[in-house]
Amino acid sequence: MEENNNSEISTLRPKIIEAFENLHRKIFTDSEIEAIVRECRNVWHLKKTITVTTFIKFLLNETNLKQIKLRFPSQKAERYIWGEVSAYELALSLKPAGYFSHYTAMWLHGLTDQRPKVIYLKCEQLEKPNYQGPLEQKNIDWAFRQPPRKSKNVANGNLRLASTPAM
Repeated sequence: MEENNNSEISTLRPKIIEAFENLHRKIFTDSEIEAIVRECRNVWHLKKTITVTTFIKFLLNETNLKQIKLRFPSQKAERYIWGEVSAYELALSLKPAGYFSHYTAMWLHGLTDQRPKVIYLKCEQLEKPNYQGPLEQKNIDWAFRQPPRKSKNVANGNLRLASTPAM
């Protein structure tokens, strides 16, 4: 059955490629590709028997779509990229409301010529309850003696993406 579906999708390959080339984005989640299939199924005359999984497999094997898997300590993230994207675009796709900070922001704004080895993406945390009590010097001193917080939410990867930000 899947072989029949692949041959059917193959006849639609030029239309599908044209549709993805004309999209204003290059990074997708599973659900975003599913939405594209729902939206274009009738336009492409794609049979209902062709599942999103079959469609994604076809795209990975027969087009410019690539799958990127990122593993964080507490979660896994998967993205599909169409063509060339920068690691910065990929990072921002994980938290679209986030912003680049630290050395990453300095490099993106042209304040340093040295490319950072780490991409820092900041996401605002929920507001914490206000501490109710007087500020005491001993507590302030203790806080500053502690090492700075460092996120454990890190994904290492040897991603072969575009080398410069295309943002």
